[in-house]
Amino acid sequence: MSKREVAMQADAVAGVLALDIGGTKIAGAILQRDATGELQVLPASSVRVATDPENVLEQVLQVAAQLQETATSLQVRPLGIGVASAGVVDPHTGEIVSATGLLRNWAGVQLAARLEEATGLVTAVLNDVHAHALGEARYGAATDAENALVAAVGTGIGGAFVQHGVVFSGPHHVAGHIGHVTHALAVATPCSCGKAGHIEAVASGSGLALLYNRQAPSAPVRDGKEVHERAAGGERYAQQVLDAAALAFGEVLGSLANTADPDVVVVTGSVTQAGERWWSQLREGFHSAVLPVLEQVPVVAGERGDDAPLLGAAAQLLQRLEKKENDV
Repeated sequence: MSKREVAMQADAVAGVLALDIGGTKIAGAILQRDATGELQVLPASSVRVATDPENVLEQVLQVAAQLQETATSLQVRPLGIGVASAGVVDPHTGEIVSATGLLRNWAGVQLAARLEEATGLVTAVLNDVHAHALGEARYGAATDAENALVAAVGTGIGGAFVQHGVVFSGPHHVAGHIGHVTHALAVATPCSCGKAGHIEAVASGSGLALLYNRQAPSAPVRDGKEVHERAAGGERYAQQVLDAAALAFGEVLGSLANTADPDVVVVTGSVTQAGERWWSQLREGFHSAVLPVLEQVPVVAGERGDDAPLLGAAAQLLQRLEKKENDV
């Protein structure tokens, strides 16, 4: 636990406002430690994201204002705001460097500066998947690990390397884009990034559907959930697709583990709900790819779910505040 976290625990009224800005929803929460020292997430608001970036920013500011009002009513003193946002984020400035089509023209928004101007609170911003990974590393499945590789498998695939409680983001702030590692199963398959052959194109939720629909023996599926449902229902082709995708993703994770040497690999996201069959193939792929010395590295499910990015955003803010104190 950092010095700032210890101080927060000693201050009964201190808390952190947290925002999670995704492609379809903005979630807001207040985080405060309870009597046992556990960091509690108190959901406070959630709105659907507008398509216009100015409206998105306006909604973010509105949610932040609502959180401040709620904090006042709960007699919580906010130490600042932690933000997890979709897009490539410069964590030093809080600027959105680039973003996908889900948040058109979101790139270039000076998110931290705008929130600080509107609320008067110190604000720290990081990528939403990086925040998710930090939440699991500090308060979830990788709490006891010094080094963790965290992968999020949902509509797309993202991830992060967390070392000693700090996310490695790289000089271009894109470290952890593990969905954009190539794999033979995805050869020539278009990826959401505009390239082809990346694992996301076949192993994410949308990728599973694409892989299934290549040679679908029956009606095509709409998403990865339908592939899982058909596999669970006994359809052999769906089982083969699920097995191939999970095995391939496990091989990618094993290869990444060979470069990162983690204490633990945490896998989270909606696709992980595909059941034991998916997990079995994932772990088989992982163990087939890792170096012998890494064969005992556990591959585990995430524990904090939708709270993880909020927890990670709060952790990033607390790290920022502590650094400021140490620099004084």
